[in-house]
Amino acid sequence: MIVYNASFHESKRLKIPEGINIEYIPPYSPELNPIERVFQEIKKYIKNLVPDSIDSIDDMIEKLSEILNTFSMEKLKNLTFFPYIKKALLGEFYNSFGIT
Repeated sequence: MIVYNASFHESKRLKIPEGINIEYIPPYSPELNPIERVFQEIKKYIKNLVPDSIDSIDDMIEKLSEILNTFSMEKLKNLTFFPYIKKALLGEFYNSFGIT
């Protein structure tokens, strides 16, 4: 399993099942964790929102939902489908048909 260096991934209480190896990606490497680019995009819209009550947290959640609903499949692909990922996936696809 490949994980980033979040503190909860390194907790002493984390129980890793037998047969599972944990590999940590280097810090500050969004190219190895494509969802980070989606998070960066979301942060553009919500970075200045500061909740001051439970109701405003609900408003932030609503705003986040609205933002996510504007993301087309094409936009998500552009944010996360790095060329090396595309090459790896399509390479496997073509290899399965004997195409090199």
